[in-house]
Amino acid sequence: MSSQAQRFCGELSERGVFLERLLVLDGPGGRDPQPLTQFKTAPADAQKCASILESAARGGMVRGKYVVYLMTVQRRLHDNAGLAVASGLSKALKKPVLIVEAMSGNAPWSSARVHSFIGQGAAQNAENMQGYIFVPQGHDPLVRPQDNVSITIDSTLSPEKAFQTGLLSAPESVANAAIVPALLADAAAVVCDWAPFYIFPDIALRAHKTLEHRAPHAPFLLVDDVGLVPIFKYVKAEAAARFIRPKLRPFLESSERERRGIEDLISERLVFSERIQLEGELVLGDVVRSEKYPPRQYGELLSRFARVSNAVPAVETVLGGEQPALQRLAEFLQKDIQRYGEERNHPDERCSSRLSSWLHFGMIHTRTILAEVAQAAKTELPSQIHLETSAGKFVDELVTWRELGQNMAHFAYRAGTPLGSVQLLPKWTFETLKKFAPPAARQVSLEALEAAESPDPVWNAAQRELLRTGVIHNYMRMLWGKGIVRWSNGPEDALKKLEYLNNKYSLDGRDPNSYTGIYWCLGKFDRPWPPAREPFGLVRSMSTASAQKKLKMKKYLENQLFPDCALAVDAPLTKK
Repeated sequence: MSSQAQRFCGELSERGVFLERLLVLDGPGGRDPQPLTQFKTAPADAQKCASILESAARGGMVRGKYVVYLMTVQRRLHDNAGLAVASGLSKALKKPVLIVEAMSGNAPWSSARVHSFIGQGAAQNAENMQGYIFVPQGHDPLVRPQDNVSITIDSTLSPEKAFQTGLLSAPESVANAAIVPALLADAAAVVCDWAPFYIFPDIALRAHKTLEHRAPHAPFLLVDDVGLVPIFKYVKAEAAARFIRPKLRPFLESSERERRGIEDLISERLVFSERIQLEGELVLGDVVRSEKYPPRQYGELLSRFARVSNAVPAVETVLGGEQPALQRLAEFLQKDIQRYGEERNHPDERCSSRLSSWLHFGMIHTRTILAEVAQAAKTELPSQIHLETSAGKFVDELVTWRELGQNMAHFAYRAGTPLGSVQLLPKWTFETLKKFAPPAARQVSLEALEAAESPDPVWNAAQRELLRTGVIHNYMRMLWGKGIVRWSNGPEDALKKLEYLNNKYSLDGRDPNSYTGIYWCLGKFDRPWPPAREPFGLVRSMSTASAQKKLKMKKYLENQLFPDCALAVDAPLTKK
């Protein structure tokens, strides 16, 4: 590593940013990025980065108009490590940062629900971010929206091939398809978000290929900011929450320092302030001459422009964006966190944070939440919050299970296994669920489940909540998942149904955290619970009948239009 590259990395480290977050691909055809500081032989992008840093330090010319930050995973201005790295490069290269956020309609499970939420956030970003452009992609004539919203993923493919966003038609047939490649052509360097799940590897790898074609001189850097822990800090895939929990404490202790360092770097960036002349539809941002839209209106326009399916409509009770996320956090801390420890499992109490949708879309980060919780708890650092308190229990739920999901996604990607594959199930859970699968008469079809027409009215209430609001109450979500396992023909069938319903309808679907819940319902991250019984075998059983006896849920059931819910009676369990 050159002296200037060392200096650049040294500044990031001094600010508290983990250097393991800064990644590069190993060669043009590479699929598995590695931390920049861990390569023994510098790959091409590391050499390009070192070269332009050295040139800038000597006062030499650096080609390109700006440093592009490709905002793909982390859709926010604050507490964003990717933007912080781009800002650091901006200072070193004396080039302004151009923030480019884009949206494809070709992603699996694309719907008005997802597009509206992201569009609402983009409309706010355009109001609040300097040097920003949002580029929505129009409809691809060869994509059938009704097929896309109900897609089934081929889990035998590698993750970046299983979840693709590429155009099926020629770029000239798709509105706005040429804009981002044209912007990359004028880049001095590109910083792109990295996440090892869903469509994000495909987006990053495609962007890398585009940059090599349009601006081969420009380095392409990736930044992992999906969790509190940089994913390359993990040594192995963790088998359960109890194993990962003690390893997270150092990162709780350092989270506030990293957050402040990231914020300082972002505030010091050079802002791109020129006007870009381009032809595009519904493009937003201060760098182009664009209209200003109310968030909900823009979300609707974006969905129509991409012609995504309206079979999963937008949710009217929430608003996407960084500011709504912060507002929801403030409400939770003011009204609910003191009750969280005792009441969070009771659906009637509604005292969970309900932040998962904004977390999934990168509109708020765990570090930000921890900082606000620590302030509300009157402690200097999140790590000083006592675990026995209500706030401590919330912190444990927020951090432990999210990090367990990121850990799973990271090692699954490196092994070439997509989330949603039965290969990620432990052998014992797969075998016991296969052996004790219920007979055909007790199975429920995907069509009936999707329509909330199971034999269990309480389960139907949870499904109706999902259909209507895009979320399910935390405890009800576990019951919902276990119900699908109960009525499925073994683990493969259950996993496909869970993935389909979760990713199609959940605002926080397609996320490692929701996959963690899915796999937990199938026995992963848990232990055997003997004796073995149909239909769970040795996997932990849960029933709505038991839940109704111990939880407050009368109002919840009434709200889901089920005023006549009687106690659900489980089918008798028999050994095979």
